[in-house]
Amino acid sequence: SVNYSGPGCEPNADHPKPEENTSRCFPVYWSPQGGTERQQDWFHKYVVTDVYSADTTGGSDSIRTHYDYTDDGGREWAAWHHADDPISPPKWRTWNQWRGYSTVTTTVGDSANRPKSRTVSVFLRGMAGDKGKSKDLTVAGNTKVPGLRSPAITDRDALAGFLRENVTYDGNTPVSGAWYEPWTHETASYDYGEAQYVARASYVRTASEHSWTAVTRDRSLSAQWEH
Repeated sequence: SVNYSGPGCEPNADHPKPEENTSRCFPVYWSPQGGTERQQDWFHKYVVTDVYSADTTGGSDSIRTHYDYTDDGGREWAAWHHADDPISPPKWRTWNQWRGYSTVTTTVGDSANRPKSRTVSVFLRGMAGDKGKSKDLTVAGNTKVPGLRSPAITDRDALAGFLRENVTYDGNTPVSGAWYEPWTHETASYDYGEAQYVARASYVRTASEHSWTAVTRDRSLSAQWEH
């Protein structure tokens, strides 16, 4: 079974400026059934919070996988990119292109009797240079994404969704991980002119992988690292 997050905002509530929005609600210009004029309304985005895997034949206990979503500052702030849409007129476009969270924590197990494993993953979201966001804006418009052990990297649009880093923990102690260096090549572009939009296609692959594992001679000693 799968559990999802609750609503991200309330009806008739005050909403942030679309370019500064970090909630799981997003604005859309649309015409309700029977209407002739477009209006801006806010809609919910739902994310998976838990997945329960059940043994339907052997009778083993179910396994819970839980997901926590944060930005690189540990806040539950999501990123919304200005819509890349050559069809809609510019005046009807807004910040409603889902770019998600930079950090996802996956925890498997849910009690003292069931060992837990925890993995933290860092993703790029392609937010650098997004329309309407200043370079020092901290609500999802950062131009660089810091890593857990990897160096900061520019969050270029073509890299949206790229897995930057994984770290596995034993309790609060990191025991292994890897970070990945992306490689991109722009293969095509098209300027839509009056639509005020340039579409770009890019080829994205992993250029290199850097992995490490914690090594200890004694539990009382600090961990050493192998790269």
